[in-house]
Amino acid sequence: MISLNEQRLRARLDALNWPNRTFSRVVEAGGVAFHVQELGDIAKPPLLLIHGTAASTHSFAPLIEIFKAHYFCIAIDLPGHGFTPMPSGFVPTLPEMARVVLQLLTALSRSQVTGIGHSAGAAVLIEMAARAPEAVSKIFAINAALEPMRGHAILSPLAKVLFLNPLTPQLFAWRAQFAGMTKIMLRATGTNLGHEAMRQYQVLLEDKNHISGALAMMAAWELEPLQNKLRTLATPLTLIATSDDSFVPARVSKEAAIKTTNAKVVVLDKGGHLVHEIDPKVVAEIIESNGV
Repeated sequence: MISLNEQRLRARLDALNWPNRTFSRVVEAGGVAFHVQELGDIAKPPLLLIHGTAASTHSFAPLIEIFKAHYFCIAIDLPGHGFTPMPSGFVPTLPEMARVVLQLLTALSRSQVTGIGHSAGAAVLIEMAARAPEAVSKIFAINAALEPMRGHAILSPLAKVLFLNPLTPQLFAWRAQFAGMTKIMLRATGTNLGHEAMRQYQVLLEDKNHISGALAMMAAWELEPLQNKLRTLATPLTLIATSDDSFVPARVSKEAAIKTTNAKVVVLDKGGHLVHEIDPKVVAEIIESNGV
């Protein structure tokens, strides 16, 4: 029987014409009502796809379209993002994000998944693998955000100040709707998205709860401990970076690969921060050629 939460979710996703909405459901784990999308043959090898800050499952729709024929794809919205509400009292630190996603895998009866993470999603996967090596067999990190981001106010330590102001999410949502904030932010990624992808980000950035969740996560994260965990990470790690990413320089992936004993890095000339959205075939080829 479908829960009331799931009925409401499906109605909302239908109204928004959201990608892969017919495969969406709500899964309770770790005190979080996760929005989960599962596509493909359940008997196939599982892929866990985790989006970056201020994104959602929609970010992986192009990759899922390629992978669903040969893998069982599990895409999730992190707490406070997209259609996964932030639980009352939940502090979205990196360890807490990893903890609840690990509990989600338990609820889904899944282990030894191959993780594909974009930006902050890659950090979540690495933290998960460091805590529970049996849960994640391989990690593919796309423009991995493994260091504090500098140079962009919304993605900097100023997030802590912005998060403390209760009017900030409403202001950002208003600017997204009326002042072109979505175009400004996406232009800064160095990625030229199509009309439909722009619309999907517009939907998210007009949602004050989504903005609040993204700011809360950025305000709570401390990435220095993760740098130390890279040195002892046993899980095979492939880092995919782009030279024209203005959010997360390719240097971050290169340095992470040097620190990690079982890692390699692939640097693409172009594609920007959201390369997996505009050039999914190239990203998929890299992933499959490195033993997904």
